[in-house]
Amino acid sequence: MPRKSESARREVALQPGSRVIITQNPHDPREEGLVGTVISYRAEAGFAGCDLVDVHYKSPVSGAGRTRPFGLACLAEATPEAVECLAQQYEARARALRRIAASEGESG
Repeated sequence: MPRKSESARREVALQPGSRVIITQNPHDPREEGLVGTVISYRAEAGFAGCDLVDVHYKSPVSGAGRTRPFGLACLAEATPEAVECLAQQYEARARALRRIAASEGESG
């Protein structure tokens, strides 16, 4: 049986409605580490024939919904383990911010 190309394998995994994690956002670096929904997969539609994935996500900066094209290198599969890891990172950030807020309250 012939093997599928890497592009064909990724296209199957990135069907509309599937979830991905935006690991790098060339449109706005403040909007990384987010879970988004695949809108469409466009094989060889990008610069130099790279594959593009249109992803819809909610901006933590403005709260607005956005749909942007991403190269495959900017995305990760949103497995339960990966999403849990992302949640733990956000919880660690929140704990650090709460510690800072508590120390500012004590000194002020």
